[in-house]
Amino acid sequence: MLIVIASVLAPFSPGFGWLLGFRMIQAIGSSTLFPAGMGIIRHVITENQAKALGTLSIFSSVSAAFGPSIGGFLIHFGDWPAIFLINFPFIIVSFLLAIKVLPKDPVREKQQIKLDYIGILLFTGMIVSWLLFLLGLETAFSWWKLALSILLSIIFYLFEAKNKEPFVDVLALQKNKNVTFVYLQFILINIVFYSVFFGVPTFLQDKMHLESNITGILMLAVAGFGVIIAPLAGKWIDANGSKPILLVGSVSIILGTLMLLTIRPDSSYVWIFFALSILGVSNGFNNIGMQTALYSFVTQEETGTASGLFMTSRYIGTILSSSLLGILFGKEVTTSHFHMIGVVGAIVGIAVLLLTIRMPNKKKANSTA
Repeated sequence: MLIVIASVLAPFSPGFGWLLGFRMIQAIGSSTLFPAGMGIIRHVITENQAKALGTLSIFSSVSAAFGPSIGGFLIHFGDWPAIFLINFPFIIVSFLLAIKVLPKDPVREKQQIKLDYIGILLFTGMIVSWLLFLLGLETAFSWWKLALSILLSIIFYLFEAKNKEPFVDVLALQKNKNVTFVYLQFILINIVFYSVFFGVPTFLQDKMHLESNITGILMLAVAGFGVIIAPLAGKWIDANGSKPILLVGSVSIILGTLMLLTIRPDSSYVWIFFALSILGVSNGFNNIGMQTALYSFVTQEETGTASGLFMTSRYIGTILSSSLLGILFGKEVTTSHFHMIGVVGAIVGIAVLLLTIRMPNKKKANSTA
């Protein structure tokens, strides 16, 4: 419902502030979908969950692959309001499918939910302060923003640690280190993914002067190969667990980012597509692998909260990638700056590989859930 309201009102925004407000409403609505969906999958599908997640990942990868290209056409022919209006056919179809396909919620005893409003405010302030600090690195290093971010983080931790019904159970995260490391690993993976997903098109268009349609086709390799890998990855995980596939995904990150160092303004389209396809393969492996790894470390009742924090980790990775791109491309897009994305990505990939190596194997992971 919130997505519908935002999509209806956003095209009629009288100014940027209003548009930003409607986007916030849309974000609140969409943020509830992933935890709810994961809760349904874990409750209803008790066998071959990775296969189900692989199927779900196909649709998310398709949207990621074609979204930028479709968005470019919509802006060209219908201006920016068309980006919101195009949502309605999908909303209607999703609504009808939800009524027909989704299982009914089981009857449960009514429980009084006590929201941790102070924890929510502290968490919001902490995230915003870190966001302002990281995005500000493009122009200058602000000591007071860093100090404020650290202070709010400490206050948030201390408050939540003493709270009986915390917004984020920091003590549980401290106790279940496997889950904490999954979130950290997913942050690192998304730093690489979004640095590539946003940085490569910038380089292709600003430095190589490619048309948007050529850029869109080349970028299909990043998300498009995830569509091919997803079902295969799901079957592999059901048979062998998450760790083997994450090892392949980690090595693919390192290889793919190192191949970015070979891309220059005179590189052929075929070679660029091939280099990006390696990163697309890593994306397909890592997305499903990280989800299944997370759910092997948490109980079914913890799925909603764990999924919400999982998506928060993705957004943190996005923010950090934006900061990296701002530092590298803020003043000028150069080949050397583009190659720095590959260097940083390879370093991050090594960290992801080390975290994967320390991850428990399938039997041990299942015993901790």
